[in-house]
Amino acid sequence: MFNSSTFLRRSLPTVRSTTSASLAFVRHESNTRRHTKRLRMPPHPDFKTRPTTDSPSLTYILRNPPAAAPSVFITPTLFLPKDDPRRALQAAAGRTNGTPKKPKLPPPVTEIKEKKYHLTPTDFSRMRSLRKSNPNVWTRGKLAEEFGTSRFFAGMVAEADDTRKEKMWAKMEKVKERWGPRKRNARIDRARRQEGWGGADGY
Repeated sequence: MFNSSTFLRRSLPTVRSTTSASLAFVRHESNTRRHTKRLRMPPHPDFKTRPTTDSPSLTYILRNPPAAAPSVFITPTLFLPKDDPRRALQAAAGRTNGTPKKPKLPPPVTEIKEKKYHLTPTDFSRMRSLRKSNPNVWTRGKLAEEFGTSRFFAGMVAEADDTRKEKMWAKMEKVKERWGPRKRNARIDRARRQEGWGGADGY
């Protein structure tokens, strides 16, 4: 059976009273050996001792440089002297200021679409009139398909009226009522992150 009092007596140092006014702490031999063994650490291999005549125990540090040599393109051309041979190497590699003139980038994942500037003020007026006449039919997607533009641009040119916005918000609220707690909390966290965009949260 484990006895806590016996464990404490064996592990703690023994207190011997030399005089009535002073106390002397004496550590057991087993504790002293255990602490000495734990503190006995071998020196790091980078620290070696080179005995000399003046100082037989001189300590120095060995420097192990990297196996690969540094590239000539690390230093920009602007900081190189005019007669430096590295300028010729960078010119042969087609580099300027340490960077390639024509970087080779990987192919794009999606097709890059060029912007179109084909709409005129007459088209803008027609988009607004169609949107105002029947917003249920001429939605942003329908206008974007009709005039060959993006949904975002169509919404900027022909903005919906307040009645349409209230109707869409009511429809969205009905959709939110079917959300579970996990999705609802995720949307709340997303709204909190958006509030901090642009350093608004101080970070």
